[in-house]
Amino acid sequence: MSETELCRCWKQETGAAYRDGELIHYGLKGSADISGIMRDGRRLEVEVKTGKAVQQDNQKAFEAMILKHGGVYFVARSVSNALELLQAAATFCKT
Repeated sequence: MSETELCRCWKQETGAAYRDGELIHYGLKGSADISGIMRDGRRLEVEVKTGKAVQQDNQKAFEAMILKHGGVYFVARSVSNALELLQAAATFCKT
């Protein structure tokens, strides 16, 4: 990761789907929609919400766990909102 990059991130798939008539759950319940790592090594989690959607209890518990262990977690409602919050988190990077 270069010094100009704020983070590396990826989509974190979570949900359920039918396969051969059976409901299969995948991913970690409560985990954020986007996971990653900040340039200083902190874990990054971004929960994406639209409209009036709110976090579920298992998502709030996941947020608390990430924050307790020094990670970065935020809820974003738009791309511009996510970039603002990411920039704010990056200002606290150690490197």
